[in-house]
Amino acid sequence: MKKIPFNPYIVGNPIKSSDMFFGREDDFLFVTRKISEGKSNQIIILCGERRSGKTSILFQILTGRLGPNFLPILIDMQILAGIKSDYDFFKSILKVACQGLNSEDITVEMLMESDKNTVESLFESFLKLIETRFPEKILLFLLDEYELIEAKIRDGSLSLSTIHYLAGILESPYKVSFIFTGSTNLENRKVDYWKSLLGKSIYKKISTLSFNDTARLIKEPLKDFIEYPDEVISRIFRLTGGQPFYTQVVCQNIVDILVEEERNDVKNKDLDHVAGDIVANPLPQMIYFWDSLSDEVKLVLSCLGSLLKKPDEWTSASRIRQFLKKEKIRLPLNREKINIFVEEAYHNEFLVKNAELNYQFRMDLYRRWIKKEHSIWKVLKEVDIKLKPASKKALIITAASIVVILLAAGALLFLPVGKNGFPGIFNFNGGSVKPTADEVKDYAITANTGPFRVVVDGSLSLTNEGLKDEKTILIPSLKTGEHAFEFLNPETGEKISLQAVVSMENKGLGVEFTRKVVAESSNSDSSQKTQIASKTNKGSLFIVTKPQGAQILLDGDPAGVSPLNLEGLKAGKHSLELILPGYRHEKMTVTVEGDKVTPKTVDLIETFGYLQLDVRPRASIYMDGVHLADTPYVKPVKVPTGNHEIQIVNESLNFNKKIWVEVLEEDTVKIVEIIE
Repeated sequence: MKKIPFNPYIVGNPIKSSDMFFGREDDFLFVTRKISEGKSNQIIILCGERRSGKTSILFQILTGRLGPNFLPILIDMQILAGIKSDYDFFKSILKVACQGLNSEDITVEMLMESDKNTVESLFESFLKLIETRFPEKILLFLLDEYELIEAKIRDGSLSLSTIHYLAGILESPYKVSFIFTGSTNLENRKVDYWKSLLGKSIYKKISTLSFNDTARLIKEPLKDFIEYPDEVISRIFRLTGGQPFYTQVVCQNIVDILVEEERNDVKNKDLDHVAGDIVANPLPQMIYFWDSLSDEVKLVLSCLGSLLKKPDEWTSASRIRQFLKKEKIRLPLNREKINIFVEEAYHNEFLVKNAELNYQFRMDLYRRWIKKEHSIWKVLKEVDIKLKPASKKALIITAASIVVILLAAGALLFLPVGKNGFPGIFNFNGGSVKPTADEVKDYAITANTGPFRVVVDGSLSLTNEGLKDEKTILIPSLKTGEHAFEFLNPETGEKISLQAVVSMENKGLGVEFTRKVVAESSNSDSSQKTQIASKTNKGSLFIVTKPQGAQILLDGDPAGVSPLNLEGLKAGKHSLELILPGYRHEKMTVTVEGDKVTPKTVDLIETFGYLQLDVRPRASIYMDGVHLADTPYVKPVKVPTGNHEIQIVNESLNFNKKIWVEVLEEDTVKIVEIIE
């Protein structure tokens, strides 16, 4: 038995050598033909999902994969980290280019000495020099993740002139082209300034490997040491769909098993073990994939995860609708909408489609993981999609049940006042359902007049408005313990705030509003509503944010933290600002009504940026004390915006380091650490 010398599979880092790079011949041929045979300079956009191999393609081009007619220069976009102007940006590009040429008489300092310090003159000098030294070659700039340029334009480090100057370079008489990598082509960017490059851009989709190229990636790196049965190769391809990153992950884990057990034969049980471990401990890329989906696509994929029982099984969009109907899940998704979201998942390469318009997961790893961790019932709790209202018959039955409950609760109004001594407040017992030890079912809140509103703990908001003279609100379930209640009579604007303990002994709460409503004078139109007897020009603003804890600025001045009730405000319009780290800064105008409580509930939008972790050889990364990832992973990890404490730990090398980073929305912060 030959001893396996090492594990060659690379997980997380781009492939720089040719030994572990397989396939993509069509992609290289496409680039060569479009640039060398074209009559003008070009920008080729290599687009694909995360971990599809775009950066590895750039490294192959850098090492001469396109042939001797090209002079490739790879620009690591980490140069953007310190730049403050367009001039800094292009100077950094030229510095990398001069270093790549490895010639002592071609330096950026020499270019700066011979010309005026402008972007145009600097680049003009460089292009002239390249044309003189390499007259037969095409200068080819390789820029990974071109969308990072957008982030620098947004934060003011770069101006729009950067894009315009790139377009000007392509119009120059020199032989120079660009290859960008990114998630989308220029046409799909949400900003207009890329339009100046559209006429020169060519889009190329970087997808998965073919079966034959995947088989080569599996077999050839250790062909003299490991024999893979054909069945195992086919199963790996089905698990990964030919996605090179996941194929390497699976193979790396299989080789680890063989080395540990000192054998060379791969068995089906080895693959079962590896697949089960990945599903139980999903990779950060899998979590990122799920978080990036829309709520509707999550629901569709969770349905498919339940419907598809076997790796090679197919199903149709119509079966999703049947599945929802069978499970009595009433979503606002008709047949057309389901088809749209299934097609969206297909075009984003999460699904594949056959000639009969049936679908299956491109990667069976996703099917297994979604089936185990993202069932339709769990997803329904996570997403922001409201269920369709029940049928008329169901509503009648529900309404009848509520009436019975309300009649029973109403009888409790005649119980004596509780011992807490709070004016107008009383606790009472009721109900025959035995709740769990930590929650009370059907917690009843009753007032001496109705209808009214109640907010519990600043987040749960209920009302019985629209139900004439209704004086009771039932909360289906409320945890035991102390809660904050905020009551509002919408007709008078009267507000009552209190703290009350919810327990098995105290299963309800009552409130007594004291402010009365009087009718208008007899000479008023009888169809008009009643009004408050004494109206003032002061009112209150009750602010609730989801989540709570946002800093509140009213008319530019700090007012407190949500949930917050601001009293004695002048009636009329006020500016309101809400600030919570990790969420979008909200600015709005609110109108406060005189002698009333104006409720304002705002759902804050969570914002994210990215951490790019280049920590080698290996380390565990913690953010704010919580495990984030294990390196080596260099692609960005999605994290909330704000200031975060990052801890890098490698126990075997006795390395423990903490740093602070600030993550801005849609920006990428790169952390580089070589542990020695």
